[in-house]
Amino acid sequence: MEEFEVSEASKKTKTIYISTIFSIALVLLMLGMLGLILVHAKNLSNYVKENIVLNIIVDEGAKETDILAFKKDLESNVA
Repeated sequence: MEEFEVSEASKKTKTIYISTIFSIALVLLMLGMLGLILVHAKNLSNYVKENIVLNIIVDEGAKETDILAFKKDLESNVA
């Protein structure tokens, strides 16, 4: 009886096949994640806008008029 031998070409073909399937799966996964981000971009944008906290530290030597003008400018630019 002769033993069944797997040729080198067959091994290479299997390796290429597996790596191709793995690569395509990763690309499809990344495209799906990108699609989800794009679909939920508006909700994500609103969430980030509403939950960002900004602390402003004013120099002790700043004039009261400058501080009030800065505060007025910030309040007028609220979107």
